[in-house]
Amino acid sequence: MTLENNRKCMVWEENKQDLELRKFIRWLISLRKKHPQWCEASIQWKDVEHPTVIAYQRDNITFFLNNSEDTASFIYNGRVWKYLVSVMKLKGYLLLIFMIFKFLLGRLL
Repeated sequence: MTLENNRKCMVWEENKQDLELRKFIRWLISLRKKHPQWCEASIQWKDVEHPTVIAYQRDNITFFLNNSEDTASFIYNGRVWKYLVSVMKLKGYLLLIFMIFKFLLGRLL
């Protein structure tokens, strides 16, 4: 097997690239660099009573992911939450990323 065709899937023409997706991915990478605990393998799943939302915790940060085109409202720890950090359209779906740092979002970012 050769590597000569390993970059065929790359869109090289800059005017055809999804620059919003690139910006979003760079933002996620910068968050991971600022918070090394996000790279740890151990997570604790959290119970969120919503059909399209899952939640997990690493250290003292809780992540919520919504696999739906619709904005999600749900109750967690007795409080009602909606999207907090970012909404990114990714291949037809809205990826809603919620990050809560001891319920004080400002300290995280």
